[in-house]
Amino acid sequence: MIQFPRIVCSSFCISLLASASAGAGELSTNIDLVVATARQAVRDGLADLDSAGEELSWHGRVLLLPQEETEENWIVEHLLLEELLSRGFEVTLDSTASGSDGAELSYRIVDLSVTGSSGILGGRIERRCRLTLALRLTSGGELRWQTEAMSEIADFVPKSRIEVLQSSSYDFADTELEEKNWGKFVEPIIVSAVLGSLIYIFFTNR
Repeated sequence: MIQFPRIVCSSFCISLLASASAGAGELSTNIDLVVATARQAVRDGLADLDSAGEELSWHGRVLLLPQEETEENWIVEHLLLEELLSRGFEVTLDSTASGSDGAELSYRIVDLSVTGSSGILGGRIERRCRLTLALRLTSGGELRWQTEAMSEIADFVPKSRIEVLQSSSYDFADTELEEKNWGKFVEPIIVSAVLGSLIYIFFTNR
């Protein structure tokens, strides 16, 4: 039996985020970017499970649960639930309702980051989201299958809009900005000039 209150909550959150992105002037918000990256990781992970499906022969109810509690779990939970239901599985989020013949699919977000980098004179920021997702299937207390799926999505946004696209509610979606400075470019030139001068002085004084 599916736990509808939690499912509706996740779906409602996703819908609100989609509406927010439309208000950002056709640019994806950071949350949109995280959701898209997580969706790709979920699909890649379950594709690996699909290929091993006949050997595993798992049937009945599937208990979906996190391996650890994190702020961003709701995104992966919603996406996994969506994919499992589309495959025709009976899914529950209630651990007390799992039968002895059911399987447990647990997930863990191993790594999640949103970074941005910009040039010295450029007006755009390259925004990049990386996510690594671990999935594990157990049945009757026995490990049947596990995998890790990694996904990365990048785009470009104007520097002037980067703050608007941040999330005020979720810290995990904040952009870690790395701006390049003149020092990285000027320092090698100075070192080369000094070395050239020393070599010139050395040979002219001989």
